[in-house]
Amino acid sequence: MLTVVRDGVTRHVDAAGQVNEFVGAPQNFQFVYNTIEGSTSGDGIRIAVGGDDPVTKEVVTLVFALPVSLRQGDVYTVGQTFAVEPSVDFPDPLAVWGPHDLQQSNRAEVGFTAATYTFPPAHFTIGYRATSATGTIQVTKREHGRAELTLNLSLVDAAGKTALVTGHMTVATQQTPAPCN
Repeated sequence: MLTVVRDGVTRHVDAAGQVNEFVGAPQNFQFVYNTIEGSTSGDGIRIAVGGDDPVTKEVVTLVFALPVSLRQGDVYTVGQTFAVEPSVDFPDPLAVWGPHDLQQSNRAEVGFTAATYTFPPAHFTIGYRATSATGTIQVTKREHGRAELTLNLSLVDAAGKTALVTGHMTVATQQTPAPCN
């Protein structure tokens, strides 16, 4: 659950994200899985979550990239912001879980978009897109196959409007036995 404050209105977004071996490139899945399991090979890991804003009915997308170490107690200050494009046909490569080349190896990077979806034809209209960000993401708990994160972000769009995003998030691996025929 993320708490998002925009235009003085607080809303709770039930944000979720999932990656499996069928979404994206197989090497991205393996990288994400290995990193959450404890591997520190690579630069950064990109994690994407999304949900519906109960006030505006927009689709909220939050993507953040962290150093792969994910050590308990680490606090990563936001260094860069990147644009995330909502899409129906092909996901924005920056909105997919996977490896991420960090601009600064000890800082987090964030992308945040809120968009209204209409159909037909399938179309997203951006209501808010962060162009800069400050804040922190802290690894509050770390164990094999699991990391708990605390987000405390302040985002600003091109018009100067602020969005505050806070919450706790867990990233974890899950193994499911293959079904037998």
